[in-house]
Formats: sequence, structure tokens, C-alpha cells
Amino acid sequence: MIIGLLYIVISLSEPTKPPLVYFTDSFDDMSKCQKKIDSLKEMINAKEVYDEENNRMLVIENREVYQESMIYWVCKNKKKL
Repeated sequence: MIIGLLYIVISLSEPTKPPLVYFTDSFDDMSKCQKKIDSLKEMINAKEVYDEENNRMLVIENREVYQESMIYWVCKNKKKL
């Protein structure tokens, strides 16, 4: 099983723009990916949330001069990507 750590950027300024999805790292089990999420949470001021499938995610609001977006980090099984 391969677990991927995804970095997802959703534009609030341009809602018709498709989300940007980056595959940032891979792990051989979910617990290692969740440990990476834990370390990210400590480094940045991110909020922990859960989606409708109970997947744990980190989310942070990004506000730049001309762009607003939501940034998510989530661990996903490759079979579910």
C-alpha cells in the first residue's frame, strides 16, 4: 500500500479555477503519513478538520495581496486517489 501526502490549493479569489493538487511525499503506511501531518501542524498555524469520509486534514487560509486561497494537507491511500 502506498500512502500519499497531498497538498491542495483552492482559490477563493477565482472560484472557477480548478484546485491545484500536489503529491508531496509517499509513505508505506498511514501512521507515518499522519506523523508528518502532526509535524506540519506544529510548524504552521493550521487548523485540523475532517471531511465527510472522516479523513484528517490540515487547513490554512492564505491571504496574499491579489489572491486568497485555502490550503489543505491530507494523507490518501493511492487506491483512493
